Amino acid sequence: MLFGNGLIASIFDEYRDKQDYVVFASGVSNSNELREEEFFREEVLVKKILNNYKTKQFIYFSSCSLEDVDLKGSPYHQHKLNMEKIIENLSNNYIIFRLPHVVGKGGNKNTVINYFYNKVENEEYFDIWENATRNIIDMEFLYKVVSYLIDNKVYLNEKINIAYENNTKVVDIVIAIERILNKKANYTLIEKGSDLKINMSKIRNIIKEIGMEQPTIFDLIKNYKE
Repeated sequence: MLFGNGLIASIFDEYRDKQDYVVFASGVSNSNELREEEFFREEVLVKKILNNYKTKQFIYFSSCSLEDVDLKGSPYHQHKLNMEKIIENLSNNYIIFRLPHVVGKGGNKNTVINYFYNKVENEEYFDIWENATRNIIDMEFLYKVVSYLIDNKVYLNEKINIAYENNTKVVDIVIAIERILNKKANYTLIEKGSDLKINMSKIRNIIKEIGMEQPTIFDLIKNYKE
């Protein structure tokens, strides 16, 4: 079963008819979200599904940003932590996948790629945190790793980071977008930001087994913006 109709739900559509699983892809995806009603909507829906489908494996998408101490006070951060605790308390058959930034055609306009792409395309001024990095994955990578873990029952009742090995500096993301659009971005570098290292130990060997390689940030963005 599949709940959701957004970007992530679209690539897991085949699970809509698989009766052993409930793939929940209807959660709050905007890390800047502040509306309590959105957080409450997701919480109510998750509790309802967990109660109605107790025998099925519950698949939930959380965020790698929960490991970022600089974001621990944000409403989104607190909400995702709360959702993970609810799932852990109400289910004994779940997998929580923590995701970094996901690139796909269309999708959430608030993603880091769409934000900078629109700024450069519209020739709008913005700031860049010079020391900040982001881990950017594409939809193909997300689907292949997650579906492998689900179908092969590799992990149960665990939280797993799904990410590429290497982070990308935010300024390099903007440089790639400049090349794609053939436009010069209008920005100022600010001496701020940090490099959050994501623990890849649970999926490193699996990435090698399924033959996935990390693309350049230029190729990754260009593929989904063509």
